Amino acid sequence: MSARSSADPAGDRIRRISAMEGALEAAAAALTRLESALEDYNAARDSIDSLAAYYESPVWLSDYEADERGELPGDLPRGVLSQDTLWDLFTLRDDLCRKMAALAASRDAADRDPGPGQRRNSRI
Repeated sequence: MSARSSADPAGDRIRRISAMEGALEAAAAALTRLESALEDYNAARDSIDSLAAYYESPVWLSDYEADERGELPGDLPRGVLSQDTLWDLFTLRDDLCRKMAALAASRDAADRDPGPGQRRNSRI
């Protein structure tokens, strides 16, 4: 035994438990935020699908051209007619879906092969 661990085993235990309690609190908070974000995303999926269908339709191009000709009211919000805004939204969605799939795959792999010294289902 090292001099440190034999000198204060109770102190080491308290520090370890305190550190793990901090890890538990951080993990629980992160998972709660993730759950909420996934619920929000799931609720927005119909809106995202509607935006994609609109953007890919001839109606969007007609609305865009009407805006270019100055036929729309000046106070009408028109972010939906910005190709960059829509492209960025769809790209972000696709990137996040890829990240979620990669996280799920790495989690599944950890369940199948937890590695030496690790228990199954120990990785969150």
